[in-house]
Amino acid sequence: MNFSDRLKLAKRVDKWIADNGVKADAHGTICALVSFGLLTMPDWYLFEVGDIVSREGYDEHEILSFNSERDLMQVKCIRQDHCVGHESPTFDVGQEEWNLPRRYTFVRKKD
Repeated sequence: MNFSDRLKLAKRVDKWIADNGVKADAHGTICALVSFGLLTMPDWYLFEVGDIVSREGYDEHEILSFNSERDLMQVKCIRQDHCVGHESPTFDVGQEEWNLPRRYTFVRKKD
């Protein structure tokens, strides 16, 4: 990729970040490149604050924050159901914890 191509891509990334209300940082740049199909990342890397995720498939957690390296996120349990085979729910509604994003799957954007 020559300088002209890199400059065009940088402008395209800047526009995508501005149009999508994403923070203009390394994470925002990666999200833009993923949306252009130029880069693949694990789904959990694209999580945003406010997204609803699940750890075990029958629970729901809201993402409250990330640490500066994005390798930990703070979540709060907003729904838990009893899972067959478990004596009690793993999480209590309202319970907050810091955990690894890769342990969660995306459920939906917050309503």
